[in-house]
Amino acid sequence: MTTDRQTHHGGIYEQFMEAMDKPLVLRYRGSVIPKLIVPVALLSLYSFVFVFLHSFGLTFTLSSALIPTFSLVTGLLVSFRTGSAYDRWWEGRRLWSTLTGNLRNFGRILWLHVEDGPNEFSLQQKREALNLLSAYALSIKHHLREEKGTSYQDINDYLPKRYLAQRNMSGNLPLEISYLLNRYIDSFVQQKRLEPSQVGSMNGLITSMVDCLGSFERIARSPIPLAYQIHLRQLLTLYCVGLTPQLVDTLGYGTVIVTAFVTFAFFGVDYIGLEIENPFGYDFNDLPVERFCAEIESELKSLSQSSFNPHEMDQQ
Repeated sequence: MTTDRQTHHGGIYEQFMEAMDKPLVLRYRGSVIPKLIVPVALLSLYSFVFVFLHSFGLTFTLSSALIPTFSLVTGLLVSFRTGSAYDRWWEGRRLWSTLTGNLRNFGRILWLHVEDGPNEFSLQQKREALNLLSAYALSIKHHLREEKGTSYQDINDYLPKRYLAQRNMSGNLPLEISYLLNRYIDSFVQQKRLEPSQVGSMNGLITSMVDCLGSFERIARSPIPLAYQIHLRQLLTLYCVGLTPQLVDTLGYGTVIVTAFVTFAFFGVDYIGLEIENPFGYDFNDLPVERFCAEIESELKSLSQSSFNPHEMDQQ
């Protein structure tokens, strides 16, 4: 009991020290600050020039009563923009989880229920089918990033050499791999190395994998309409431009600070939505697709190296 309590307190202490070492409020890497430098600088400069000219009576003012109305409309649009982008990011994560489960289950059934066969070629055929599962995950990663072909080293190692020699380079690689998996299943059944009762489960898993592919493509290739993005960016700019005439009489040069802060806040949220709406790319805040694929590769490789058989132990 004491040990568990000490471990628990030790974990809290480590988390506290980690948070103090790199507090989120001070982090630069992973933030959208680099993208905010230009809009914050330009609008702050505009605000400064406006306030300076106002001191000579060369500008105009607006009623501050407009701020609540504009803030409400702008806030609602920005909130919707970010919410829809995060929904796409989260759906992408959920689909990767579903795909990972399908690949694990398919690999388990394949490796345990398909007999090794009478010779080395038969075992090699079984390994090729298992390798196609890793190839499927990697091919989806490249497919969603519009990286066509099989020239990438990570995926090339998992595809059968006979297939690479005759492949049409213009095809949909993940879909072709799902077709290859079905061909391997048919081959195993014809060789009487796989019970027909397992075929339905394996076909169902392939169908689910292809459904995941279609959902991935929908997220990657259906961005938020351009007209909405343009209108939101224009509205944000007008809102920040309109702040200075409304606040200049009250805050003076403090208006520059307020304008910089509001620009940082609203444009920052907009840039976050823009970055995560397609979560399969190379941006820092995109899904860690490389890590997902590496985990699948590692798990399937471990599965192929497992030789434990409880039946043999019972016989001994």
